[in-house]
Amino acid sequence: MISALETNLKPMRDDISSMKYQIEDIKSSTEKLSATEAKIITSLETEIENLKITAFPQSSSQIFANESIINEVQERERRGKNIIVILKDALSINAKVAKVMRLGKLFTGKVRPVKVILESSQVVKEILKNKNKLPENVRVYNDQTPTEKNVLKELSQELVRRKDNDLNEKVNNLGKEMKSELKKQNLALGKN
Repeated sequence: MISALETNLKPMRDDISSMKYQIEDIKSSTEKLSATEAKIITSLETEIENLKITAFPQSSSQIFANESIINEVQERERRGKNIIVILKDALSINAKVAKVMRLGKLFTGKVRPVKVILESSQVVKEILKNKNKLPENVRVYNDQTPTEKNVLKELSQELVRRKDNDLNEKVNNLGKEMKSELKKQNLALGKN
């Protein structure tokens, strides 16, 4: 009976021994895979952090730029019904005025502008179209956002610069023409 059990146990021992080797192989393969996966995970985490670092300022500045543009559009829309009037004596406007306010601080001898908010931007456009018909002591301006003021100032400076360059070019050309004409006259006088 013992010999029968021993003969039955031998294949079981072989199977168990074989399983031990397989388990060790699986264990070693799993450790290798774990190490490889750990490297991949570390690499991916590093890439994600780098993307966060590089992408965050760009998206933040983009958000700020978008908000700035939206605020500028809203501000222009809000100011669309406004005009700024600088009074020296008097002003009469035949339009529905929603609100009037003085701008700036009070200084003796200095004229303070008046901001007039009208109910319609169409009326503002009509007033601005016909502002040349107003008396000389009345000046009317469009209510501009700071960005609009800066852009118009830069354009004005560019226009002055271009006019100066054009004038300098014309003076130089005129000088060349005068020299050429003098040479012609001197040659004509010298020949006679």
